[in-house]
Amino acid sequence: MSAARTSEPEEMPLFDLLITLDGAHVQVDRRVLVPGQATLGDLHVVIQLAMGWQDCHLHAFTDRSGTTYGDTTLSDLDFAEESKVRVSEVLAERGDEIEYEYDFGDSWHHRIELVKIRPDEGQGIRGLACIGGHGLCPPEDCGGIWSYAEMCEALADPRHRDHEEMVEWMREIQEQPFNSSQYDPNAFDLEAANEAVRTLLGRP
Repeated sequence: MSAARTSEPEEMPLFDLLITLDGAHVQVDRRVLVPGQATLGDLHVVIQLAMGWQDCHLHAFTDRSGTTYGDTTLSDLDFAEESKVRVSEVLAERGDEIEYEYDFGDSWHHRIELVKIRPDEGQGIRGLACIGGHGLCPPEDCGGIWSYAEMCEALADPRHRDHEEMVEWMREIQEQPFNSSQYDPNAFDLEAANEAVRTLLGRP
């Protein structure tokens, strides 16, 4: 993470963030701890890992003032560069929120709320973690919030007219056998999400 590349030691309070997927028919959210010195570019990677997205589409953050941030190396859209802005610059006080949109086609809108700021107790960047959550991450390219709800409805009912089509599609994207009776959109694996997020500690 970018916060780990500073040359001088500095205080690293941990920002306790609630990331909520807006409009989902089931509760889908993640609680993460991120150093306030992390950039929005870092936060993008944390969101992808904690949620379970695959980072194969464009994304953008929008702050309270309406400024939009993104990876300007990947798009010619009028974004401010996300790698130059720290989380602490856009989320300063408890209750502050910013928006994160992933995949401009399916338009997955996430609300990021600052729950609280935890003081630096010596853990620094090692405090990075996913500490809670609810719900599965929707499959990539399933069509967005409403299509995801329809997909889950079809998978849950073997008599649904689209059941077999959805089962076959899930088999194709997962490239392995798929049992619709075991698909639970409410499921969440905290250990797996935290392990994914903490892989960042081993990256340059």
